[in-house]
Amino acid sequence: RIVPLVAAAPLLRAVVKTDKAQLVPGEKAEYTITVLNVGSNPAEDVTLRLNYLAQYQPVEGTTVGFRQEMQAALVLDGIHLKPGESKNLSATFQLKEEALAKEELLVRADLINNSLQTRSAFLSNAAFVLPVSDLTLRMAQDRVTAVPGQIVSIPARVINKGNQREQISLVATAGPFQKVTIYHDLNRDGLRQPGEPEITTVGPLGPKEEAALLLEVTTPKNARDGAVEKVSLSAAPEAAQGKMVVAETQVAYSRPVLHLAMKGREGRMVPGELLTVELDILNQGSNLAKQVELELAWPAQVELVAADQTAGKAAAGSSVWRFNELGAGEKRVIKASFRIKSGTGVGTGVQLKSMLTYQDQAGNR
Repeated sequence: RIVPLVAAAPLLRAVVKTDKAQLVPGEKAEYTITVLNVGSNPAEDVTLRLNYLAQYQPVEGTTVGFRQEMQAALVLDGIHLKPGESKNLSATFQLKEEALAKEELLVRADLINNSLQTRSAFLSNAAFVLPVSDLTLRMAQDRVTAVPGQIVSIPARVINKGNQREQISLVATAGPFQKVTIYHDLNRDGLRQPGEPEITTVGPLGPKEEAALLLEVTTPKNARDGAVEKVSLSAAPEAAQGKMVVAETQVAYSRPVLHLAMKGREGRMVPGELLTVELDILNQGSNLAKQVELELAWPAQVELVAADQTAGKAAAGSSVWRFNELGAGEKRVIKASFRIKSGTGVGTGVQLKSMLTYQDQAGNR
């Protein structure tokens, strides 16, 4: 005998679609899941398991009814579908900031018929991560103090915060009398070492990768005390959609500025009379003065009688006082007494001359 058999069972299908084909990190994408029973029997106790990539994060409040499973899937249990019935569900995901450019984004829907122990998988349409160029540039110091003529080093960092590898161009600018050179700080110690190259580009840097830089600024010797000049560094990705970023720091000049005043009696004097001279040395600058030398010279008609400080060097007609250091705002006073020699003719002019020399910490004299 021939016995005809007719198969009757539920047949489950799912269509998964995203509303965006391209996303940038941080952007949200909504997925619509249509679940259908195209079979001839009802489907009882069906589970929908929505598997998503690690680059996605479910948006809170958009996955009502789903339960989270292992940070990799959303699960909805207890679905019932009559023959020919369909149900529409939705879930929204946010693309994480660490998503890389041109990555393919897929969501897989698994339909599990728990009664019949069957499973079917369905993929969504593909979405892709758009490339993003984003740089961060940081100077290690907002303000650097320099002695005029000094070479100062300013560490900096450039960070690729985008999602693709970038070759980065660098440009440094400074005041009209400054010279700035950019070096690649290979060992990241903030000091220029032999073998560290001068650069105008750096990279390519991967996403979240950073490069250590060193700006070497040669300052002018004639900069005045208290002057401030800007040093700026700009970085631009070579990708067409990239934007330039700029970081700035200030170079403040600090140097000693010594002022010399000589006070003494003026007018007519007779031979044998004493002349007392007071020499005031004041550091009006903001930095330390070194190797300070004060020389006082007098003509042959005058002889030195006494001084309140011993001279470091004395010769006929002159004395030199030396100080190793003179701090900012510090003052030194030297008093010396002279006698007009006997026999000096009437109307002879007698003039004392003083000369002050000193150095700053960079050795400028």
